[in-house]
Amino acid sequence: MGVRNAGEDYPLDDDSILKINSPQKHVGGPYAVVTKSVESRFAIVAMDWYKKPTLGIRWFYGNCGYPNTRGYSTWLMAPEFVKKYLVSEDVNLTQLIEDFLTKNRLIDDFLKKSQLIKDFLGREEITGKKITGEELKRRFKEFS
Repeated sequence: MGVRNAGEDYPLDDDSILKINSPQKHVGGPYAVVTKSVESRFAIVAMDWYKKPTLGIRWFYGNCGYPNTRGYSTWLMAPEFVKKYLVSEDVNLTQLIEDFLTKNRLIDDFLKKSQLIKDFLGREEITGKKITGEELKRRFKEFS
């Protein structure tokens, strides 16, 4: 059963965030919390959507948070062009994230995880590497 009403009172520990898996027919995982902000009440997760690796984002405010469908908490999928941009050889993802985190004072773990995210999102065409959602989940736990 999906999670209902993951709004402003919903706990933002990683285990609680990873329980949000709606719509269950199309979501694989989520496998790992990429980053989150308790202060801003949002999270980004690595997950599968229609069996393809992607990133999902949601905000935890009000009664249900956003996005939601009929009270069930769901994820907003990162558009394909964002994924392609993030895994491009021309993009120094670590530097972009470092700049973003420095300016917005978010958690530093995102920097450590950026290569894993690139590998999960399908950077195999560039580096020959690819990891599954379960492997990503296991390796993210090493950071804890």
